[in-house]
Parts: sequence; structure tokens; C-alpha cells
Amino acid sequence: MDVYPGCFHGFDQLIHTKVAQEANVNYIAQFIFASRYYFAPQR
Repeated sequence: MDVYPGCFHGFDQLIHTKVAQEANVNYIAQFIFASRYYFAPQR
């Protein structure tokens, strides 16, 4: 199951353990949240 963007594909191949995958998912979740906050219109 490839759920990562192309830029994360190489990094994903380094991740194999369950703990590492969970940590990576958490990182991506924070990255998406930060991106939404950063690109949100300034009010």
C-alpha cells in the first residue's frame, strides 16, 4: 500500500518496522496540518 507522495517514495522504502511506519504517518499528519495552517488565508 503506497500512501505516500512521490517525494516520500524513497524515504518510504527505508521504513519497514511497524513503529517506524506509525512515526512516519504521524510526521506526515503533522506536515499536512502545518501545511494547511501555513497556506490558510491570513485573516
